[in-house]
Amino acid sequence: MTTATLLTFLAPISLFLACGDKDEDDTGATGDGGAEDGGTEDGGTGDGGGTGDGGGTGDGGGTGDGGGTEVVDEYAVLTDYMATNKLDLPTMMTSWVVDAQSVFDGGLENYFIVDIRTADKYEVGVVDFEEGHLEGAHSVALVDVVKYVEEHNTEGKKVLVYCYTGQSAAHAVMALRLAGHEAVSLKFGMSGWHSDFDLWSANIGNAALDYDGAWEFSDPPALPSYDTMPVLATGMTEPADILAAQIDAQILATYNSKSIADVLSAYDDYQIINYWAETDWDTYGHITGAYQVTPNTLTLDTLDILDPSMPIIIYCWTGQTASMVAAWLQVVGYDAYTLSYGANGMIYDNLLANTWHGAMDFAYVTGP
Repeated sequence: MTTATLLTFLAPISLFLACGDKDEDDTGATGDGGAEDGGTEDGGTGDGGGTGDGGGTGDGGGTGDGGGTEVVDEYAVLTDYMATNKLDLPTMMTSWVVDAQSVFDGGLENYFIVDIRTADKYEVGVVDFEEGHLEGAHSVALVDVVKYVEEHNTEGKKVLVYCYTGQSAAHAVMALRLAGHEAVSLKFGMSGWHSDFDLWSANIGNAALDYDGAWEFSDPPALPSYDTMPVLATGMTEPADILAAQIDAQILATYNSKSIADVLSAYDDYQIINYWAETDWDTYGHITGAYQVTPNTLTLDTLDILDPSMPIIIYCWTGQTASMVAAWLQVVGYDAYTLSYGANGMIYDNLLANTWHGAMDFAYVTGP
């Protein structure tokens, strides 16, 4: 594909993975049952504030300072380690999300539950955790998730993480999984558990209609190929240390998201990745300039389709799957962001499946 085509079709050359939520239900435009469909992220109203910049790129690459010190290619060291230890993206995305009904049926007591809501988004004068949370949940800030689980989950239970809408919880789950913990995200977050905490309904819509030329129908463009990879500069030499440093700096330190308005108003500024099956691309159209990437085909071996010099936007159905993908890409050095609320916020009325469906209204407890 020509450069002109890429800019026109990629819209935001910022990798917008059109979240074809595999675990989110990114198996095409068919139902959003149990497997997450990229449960939505907390986008603008959720717990993530939608920014965060700086993928793990840097410029230094952990080099020594003269004296014949060997230069360490941290990217190569890290990705080799991740391949050897089965930390490739498809593996990390296996069964990563669970819906409220499944959690309720399986019993809260069988999870180590982490609530990462630390704001007062419902504007009632108390931290949102105190206004209502799942029984047995621990209130933990995103930045502290991995350390807290390592210190307090002494029984080794499966970790269940939730936020407001499922967006930032996906970041936490990716961090935990890369750190070796069994963790899942509550689909649609607290919004899906009880309607008292619904921040999802206000974020569905048809925003694609509000931006002239931002949405189109066309055949998938040929995927590009770049001969450069990100440069990491953690200063570490051991692969496990590089991974830990990247998790801390690129996932836990900031929630990497962009709002629909950010992207649709300036799609040429990003490399956009539509993370759907090709049939869904054909059915629903796509952000102008986007690339279609079928879920589970983005791996350590196919990262050359991404532009390490551009911000990358990943979008899916709800933003939840895209949040997982963006977090993983940040770790390996890309400046990647999830598109909050995904297709549910851009073309909601056209979607036949993979949509926000309302809360279950299961019981919750209050207080610290």
